[in-house]
Amino acid sequence: MKLPISSGSITPREKEVLRLVASDYSTTEISQMLGISSRTVETHRKNIIKKINNNSLAAMTRYAIMLGLLEGFAYLPAQKNKLHHFLSKTGIKSNNN
Repeated sequence: MKLPISSGSITPREKEVLRLVASDYSTTEISQMLGISSRTVETHRKNIIKKINNNSLAAMTRYAIMLGLLEGFAYLPAQKNKLHHFLSKTGIKSNNN
């Protein structure tokens, strides 16, 4: 996954929300933790989704890891050979075969 935007364009508050979303907190939990409304959390999430051009939780989590927002996680892009080996071992068919 390439960085779709520069990390500087995500605001500090969006980084906080992204970190908490990637840590599996709900909108309600995030709003309580940050002392903001649920609607504000949703607005931050929408802004993040627009900026990374992807609305999946997995993509948001990968991006949080790439930005170094999650302790204990490091982003290591999959190498094509390793991915092909993994897919063949699991029986998963790839569109790139």
